[in-house]
Formats: sequence, structure tokens, C-alpha cells
Amino acid sequence: MMKKITYLLLVSLFLSACGPLQTIQMATKVQNDQKKAEAKRVAEGRPAKLTQEKDIYKPDGVRYRDKIFSDFDQTQEIFLTNLPTWNGGKTNLKIDIFSPKNDPNPNGRPCVIVYPGGAWIALGKEGFKEFNSELAMRGYVAITGDYRVGFPQADKALMCIGDIEKNMTDAAIRGFQDTKALIRHVRANAKKYGIDPNKIFVAGESAGGANAVGAVYLQDNEIPADVLKRLGGLESVGNYKNVSSKPNGIISFAGPFIGSPDMMEKQDVPVYLLQGQCDELIPWNYSQVFPYCKNNSKIPKVTGCNAMYSRLKEVGEKVWFDIVCGGNHGAFSSWGFVELNRRLANFCYLVMNNQFQTGDYIFIPDMSPCPEKTFPECEKWLKK
Repeated sequence: MMKKITYLLLVSLFLSACGPLQTIQMATKVQNDQKKAEAKRVAEGRPAKLTQEKDIYKPDGVRYRDKIFSDFDQTQEIFLTNLPTWNGGKTNLKIDIFSPKNDPNPNGRPCVIVYPGGAWIALGKEGFKEFNSELAMRGYVAITGDYRVGFPQADKALMCIGDIEKNMTDAAIRGFQDTKALIRHVRANAKKYGIDPNKIFVAGESAGGANAVGAVYLQDNEIPADVLKRLGGLESVGNYKNVSSKPNGIISFAGPFIGSPDMMEKQDVPVYLLQGQCDELIPWNYSQVFPYCKNNSKIPKVTGCNAMYSRLKEVGEKVWFDIVCGGNHGAFSSWGFVELNRRLANFCYLVMNNQFQTGDYIFIPDMSPCPEKTFPECEKWLKK
């Protein structure tokens, strides 16, 4: 879903960590691995590109799990205007709304807000039309939302340059504010969008997943006082301040919690997590983001999905963790486009039907960027 932006992030990583020859060799290896994966899919009779895959149309299937519609509608609108940006400017935030075409039951539908990643540097929206349209054809209303991105020296952050701790934390808080504002907006306009205000899910990859997690588990009293003074509280942006911004479930594909695990307390919000245990950008447990930045002390520490899973179980939250053994930061692509869409839809379906339970699943991909490295959770992968 985010193949292009993931590749660009990797190239930036290589440039910061290696010499010119190593950089070329590593970048070439990434490209060759992608070509091998595409060739394997073709040999299996599947499209080469993951975003080209489509699920099977099942008109008699189960709504919200199966693809029961053959087409979708897409509209776009601006939901917030004149928001302050990091550099003193103003911006508007748009949303793209996907819904089933010719829906005989156009009211009371669940909504999934899906956020792209991009390290709060840029919005990596490639593949989101395909992903959200598939959700819509399962019966959901799927919304891709903008959020504010950018911060001082953002173009150099992946090369370990600048006060990343301060600048990225500010950018993350803006992202959380925008996420909470969109949840309130959608809930307040539930009738307009034909959704159930008590069935709003928020999903995202990387920074988008962090937005989903942060909008639930970070509280104003946990934000540094100087940041709170500079940017305002988490509910300070947008309209409908009397409407709840708590979603009914969240999904994070390799998106961390911006803070330590002990800051996360039970919120009675079901959680679905997915991360590769060889993620080169986000830690598996609680550690600094961009772990290859060895010579910059101004790097924020974040909580990866493994530590989140442990903490959320500890406080009694219902949480599911899909572990991709040997998977990198783009490990969610290892599932294939269709399977990832199915798993997200299945999570929402189970939550809505009070059938969701805590647990985990270990997935073993065809290839790994770190075959020599593992964690106890992935012993099964080692024996392959």
C-alpha cells in the first residue's frame, strides 16, 4: 500500500548509515527483492503489484467481511480550514470519502478513517484509493484524511540531522489534534455520511498508525508544558468540541506510541497492531525512533508494537498483534493487499459483533531483510 514511500525512506536510511558503495549495494538489494516478490506473485497467477490485487466479489457474502458490492462512490470535501502550519502558514485539510455504490442500506454504517504514513514529513497516499475502495465494497464508509505534516529540517530528519525530538514531537501532536478533530467531525455528521456514530474506527500506517494510537492513549497532562503552551491541547483544533473524539477501535500498521509504555492506560478501545520485528525505523519495544541515528542525542523514544501489546494486555485492553517475523517497516505489504484489507475488515466486524478477543499471530514472510536476527516471538520462523 505504501511501497513507494517505504522505498524512499529506506534509501534515505542507507544514505545516512553507509558509504556510497554500500548505499548502492543496499538500494540495489531492496529493488531486487521487490522484483523477486513481484515475479513470485506473477508465477502464482497474481498481479505483480500488490495494489493491483482485488478481492473476490461475493454478492451473497457477509457484509463488512466480504466484498458484497461491485462498485463504489468517491467524493472529496474540505473539513477544516486555515489551520496553522509549522512554518507560520495556513492550510486546509481534505477528506476523501468512499462508500458502497447503490447501497440499499445507506444509513447506520460503520466508518473506517484510514491515515497514510510518512513520518509527519509528507503524506504517502499511494494505494489508498484502492485500499479504501475495497473497504467500501465490503459495506464500510472509508475516509482518508489529511493531517498537517512538516517541521524544521524535516527533509533531513531521516538522515539524523536536527533536533528531531522537539520537531517531530511537535509534528506528532499536530497530527493527533487533526485526528481527534476528524473523529469529532465524522461523529457529529454521522447522518450526512450515513454512518453509525458508535462504529467509528481509525487506522493508519507508520505515522498514520501513531495518529490513531496517540488520539486514544496520549493525554494533555502527559504532554510537556512548553509543547502544550505552544500548540494547545489535543482537543484544541477543529469544531464540535462537545462531541467525543474517542474511536470505537484503532488499527496501527507499524505505528508507535509517542511516549513510554507506562503512559498507556486502559481506555476500553479495542486495538489491532501489526509490525515486523526487523523494523528499521520504529523500535520493536521502547527505544529511540530511527535506531540507526547513533550520533544524534536528540531523537525521541517511542513505544513499538511489541511493547504496546504487552502493556495493553497488562492494563486489560483487548488487543490483537500480528507479528511479521523478519519483516521490515513495510512489513504490512508482506501480507498482500487483499489479506491486509481482509484482516482490517475482520477486526472491525468482530468488534462490532462483540466477538473480538486478545491474542496474536506469527506470520512468516517469503523473504526477510534480517535473517540473522530474531526475537523469542519468532522462534517458529527460525526453524523454517
